[in-house]
Amino acid sequence: MAGAFFCCHLGTAYRRRSFSSRPGAIPPEGDGGQPPKKQEAFYEAYRMELTHYEAAGRYLDGVMNGRTGIPLKAWKAEQEKLTAERKELSRRYLALKDEVKEAEQIRKGVYAILREENRKEQPTHKQDLDR
Repeated sequence: MAGAFFCCHLGTAYRRRSFSSRPGAIPPEGDGGQPPKKQEAFYEAYRMELTHYEAAGRYLDGVMNGRTGIPLKAWKAEQEKLTAERKELSRRYLALKDEVKEAEQIRKGVYAILREENRKEQPTHKQDLDR
């Protein structure tokens, strides 16, 4: 029942949208479809959950484009495609991570060799203590 509010505690259903343009509006008094006080209290207690439920229903109505069944084949194909893409990216990431590790080791080695050569080239200065 799209747009209908069903209270499982009271076993009654009524259409809220037909009573007001404001979502979540309670029908006016004196109407045959008016909710009992317990139903109003239930709605107030679970307003946020009911709002999320209705928003999800509107979203699915827009996404499904009038279809009644869930497009499982398309979703599974998309899932398989995305899983394969994720695995490929993960493999590439690990390969690049290994390359970066090797490059860092080479860089550290080069700096160590350059420091050693600089130490050999620079003459040692003895400080004169008798100044």
